Amino acid sequence: KTLKGILNVGNWNSGEVSFEKTLAQTSGAAVAIGLAFDACNQVDHASLIAARQYDETIKTLAKYLKSLAPRKVLLRAGYEFDGLWNCYDPESYKGAFRHIALSMKHYGADNVAMVWQSAAWPAPQFAGKCAHLYDHTDPAHIEKWYPGDDVVDWISISSFYRDLAPFNFETQLSPAETQQLYVDFARKKQKPLMISEAAPQGYRTGALTKSFIGINDAKAVTAEYIWQNWYQPFFEFIRENKDVIRAVAYINTHWESQPRWYCAPNAAPPAKECPEGNWGDSRVQANPYIKQKWLEQVNDKSFWRQTNP
Repeated sequence: KTLKGILNVGNWNSGEVSFEKTLAQTSGAAVAIGLAFDACNQVDHASLIAARQYDETIKTLAKYLKSLAPRKVLLRAGYEFDGLWNCYDPESYKGAFRHIALSMKHYGADNVAMVWQSAAWPAPQFAGKCAHLYDHTDPAHIEKWYPGDDVVDWISISSFYRDLAPFNFETQLSPAETQQLYVDFARKKQKPLMISEAAPQGYRTGALTKSFIGINDAKAVTAEYIWQNWYQPFFEFIRENKDVIRAVAYINTHWESQPRWYCAPNAAPPAKECPEGNWGDSRVQANPYIKQKWLEQVNDKSFWRQTNP
């Protein structure tokens, strides 16, 4: 009932996930794993992990990941820990993260790096009575969720937007300001930062439209507009913080071609025809101009670091 996608094929309504197939196609490449604790139900699995009730699963996972060496593994345990959609509690989350990290060391999985990933979501008000758990204006927010220097190898964020243009609500901090909190924290801790998830949410590079994530009300835009309003600020953010940002994972996919991420025109979540909101199409190759600009950026040698953290 655990480790779906790793030891067997998993499918969350957005295509099959198979480590066996993926690793066979990418010989030698590092692999980043999003390991969810599945807390939004009647069982707090994070507490059970911390209480060692999943130790057989963790032992199996550690031995499997160790067997992948010398391939490097970036293990995002309880990824987007402060995303209100994950329903985690700081104390049980930290306990679970620490137990998994220490178990990796115990079983000698030295090729595994532990990644502590924030959602960097700027709108806690949608969590209702639990809003205080996800409020980045709280000076204690980051430390409240931090499992400890001894078990965190990478600090990490999601970056689907840099400003409030895709939204129709107000926040005290912008997405850019929220993300910068973690960059500054990583710099303070002298740890590398990974942008573990990134895509121009709500934009369609193929159809050349944009819309608010909360409703698919697509408006026509140019490729230049998409580049200037999402990609350019994204690359500038990386370059301005390249002393800390050491890895980036961009989600290059046609989201709406997958049932889980499809959002019908003028629909909004939680409607059946728009279950997860309006994600669009983030394929850089879907537009010649965006593809050209993308390749210019990633092939610029000044963009790359030559050392391993």
